Amino acid sequence: MSFMPHDIDYISNNGISGHFDVYFGNSTRHVDGQADASHQAQVERAAGIR
Repeated sequence: MSFMPHDIDYISNNGISGHFDVYFGNSTRHVDGQADASHQAQVERAAGIR
């Protein structure tokens, strides 16, 4: 999991501006339903596969 708030603030008054995404193996983007190779590479890196 990475924590980098960005874009739209869905929940206000929680001390964080924006939101963050959590990626798992074979996750897809909410924008277009496609996998993101750079995020998948980081998931594999975190799992010790790369």
